Amino acid sequence: MKRVYKRLAILFAVLVMSTGLCISLAACGGVSQEDEQMINSELDKEFGTLKNPTQDTVNALFGDDASKLEEFSKYGIDPIEMLRHAFGHLDYKVDGIKAEGDKATVKVTLTNVDFQAVASQFASDMQNDEELRAQATAALVSGDEQGAYKVLFDKLYTAIDESDNLVSSTAEFQLEKENGQWAFAEEGYKELAAVVLDTIDLSPLV
Repeated sequence: MKRVYKRLAILFAVLVMSTGLCISLAACGGVSQEDEQMINSELDKEFGTLKNPTQDTVNALFGDDASKLEEFSKYGIDPIEMLRHAFGHLDYKVDGIKAEGDKATVKVTLTNVDFQAVASQFASDMQNDEELRAQATAALVSGDEQGAYKVLFDKLYTAIDESDNLVSSTAEFQLEKENGQWAFAEEGYKELAAVVLDTIDLSPLV
């Protein structure tokens, strides 16, 4: 029994030393515990806006990309609603933070619903859904093209919300520290927009 306790004590000591080493390495990398907490808070805020988007979220992501907003408008898609469904499953894990002065690069693993897989399956299933096709066709015949797309996307949103088909990917985001606070840099928002545009690719449907 004493030998078991001794082994546990050694294991505990190794864990404590390992934890200390991680803290030491983080400090050497220029990221204090306070900075790390602020960066995590900023990530929570930005990724949280994807799950609960507002018009400000849309402006931040697509402000310079009129073509994407025009695409949404063409199909009568509300970008706020699209984001809310597309990122309803979003979760993330910080894999590493590298800071140099007032700039930091954060590597994260993002986990979310596999939008393309769900959309592709939906497009296939739609061919066999006579009721859905009848509703969309009726809207088209009446000249309401956006109404037809609404029928389809309402059904798609339900498929996305109910899907348990998740996929993970890694990404890096640039942050800057200004007036003692960490926030996404302009480049960081571009990187976030790239992730969003890659996620909500509508090509499987059109």
